Amino acid sequence: MAKVSLSFENDSVKVVFTERRGGRIKVKDYILLDWPSFKEFLKKDKTKSLYVTGTFPETLEEVITVPPIKGKPLQDFIRKELKRRYPDVDDFVFMFNDVGADKVRGTTARDVLVTALPVESVDSLLYEFVQNKKDVIQLQPDILAIFNMLPAFDCPVLVLFVKDTVRVLFFIHDNRIHMVRKITGVSKEIDDFDIQNINMTVNYCRQNLKIEPRMLYIAGPQRISSNLFPLIPVATLMLKDIEFPSMRAASYDRGDEEAEDLQNTLMLTLAGLFKPRLGNLISPSYRLYRIIKKYLNLALPLFVVALVFFAFMVFSNSKDVVRYEREINTLQQRIGDIAVAFNELKTLEKKKDDIVYINSLIQGSSYMANPGRVLSIISSSDLAGVDLQEIRIDFKRVESKGNGLTAGFSLEGKSPGSGYAEILRNYRAFLDSLKRYPRIRITGEDIDVERKRFVIQGELKL
Repeated sequence: MAKVSLSFENDSVKVVFTERRGGRIKVKDYILLDWPSFKEFLKKDKTKSLYVTGTFPETLEEVITVPPIKGKPLQDFIRKELKRRYPDVDDFVFMFNDVGADKVRGTTARDVLVTALPVESVDSLLYEFVQNKKDVIQLQPDILAIFNMLPAFDCPVLVLFVKDTVRVLFFIHDNRIHMVRKITGVSKEIDDFDIQNINMTVNYCRQNLKIEPRMLYIAGPQRISSNLFPLIPVATLMLKDIEFPSMRAASYDRGDEEAEDLQNTLMLTLAGLFKPRLGNLISPSYRLYRIIKKYLNLALPLFVVALVFFAFMVFSNSKDVVRYEREINTLQQRIGDIAVAFNELKTLEKKKDDIVYINSLIQGSSYMANPGRVLSIISSSDLAGVDLQEIRIDFKRVESKGNGLTAGFSLEGKSPGSGYAEILRNYRAFLDSLKRYPRIRITGEDIDVERKRFVIQGELKL
């Protein structure tokens, strides 16, 4: 299956065309573009799905101590902590992995390593693809992309990713990233300055993380000009499952890059094809856009099929149209007779409602004449926390509803208390006790917390 991956590196964009054959990836072609050429490539190239990675300056790596929570509460906690540390950023899209329990302070908290990008930067990048109807399958910054293509280690290792003058050191233990350091090198080769930083990082892991790296894994150019030696053995990342073309088969003019090893040149771009271990860093808005687009693509064929089926049904039943027209004329003649009978039935129904209403008034007169029943029901509610000062029973509003009578009432009083919370608590207790009575329906309620006064309107089924 053909796949296209691209990486943003400094001021250029590398694009690799690959094809998966069995368990191997074959590089068919690759091109190097500047930004204007890349925009033109998006417009003209027929590829619909892309895998994206790159060295993004906005990428953040932070170690955050989190409480013992999981799921969405944990994500909300991390997002708030990132906003606290970077108040100028509105929101983040991020991934994280556990580093370990906080053994030093002896608490149940734990540390997580968070890799984050500002949502605004991600959306701005993805907008270029959306404009040209390209689908970004996954988006990974350089560190996570290289991490995805690393093999599983059975011991702690320190990984050095070299790209031009950029050095990224990250420590892996139990196949999880525990620490990330970014360093700007002096040259494109690994020199004394780089070896010193490697050895300092090894000592940091020993002293602070209490874990000693057993091996230095180098991903990128291997040229070393240093007279110093790392404190730990060195190994090289080999892409054994990737088949590269010869230098002459490439389609762009490399110039000075002809001397570089092709594997190192395309390493980051190819890393974007590997399945992400921690997740995808596409933004929530783009994720929603993909879902909507997917459903629209599914709905359109179904709509066409339904339209064809409807047209077929209309055509197949056209011979019955004349017969249906004769039956409709017959029914229209009968409708006139039915309408007369229906109007008479409505007149009788109205008279019946009037009789039932008068009968209900007569049967409920004893209740209307006795306000003590209403007062007894209201006084049985929870009055412990309120001072009920005025009760109005409006017998003029007595109405016949269903099988009984309903009278309106209004209650006014005060809810004493030393603070807003106590005032509201007492008022709510009284209001809830009224609502629990099955014959009472609350139609309106209001409380003035400053004056501690409340008004409740309702209806009582007599």
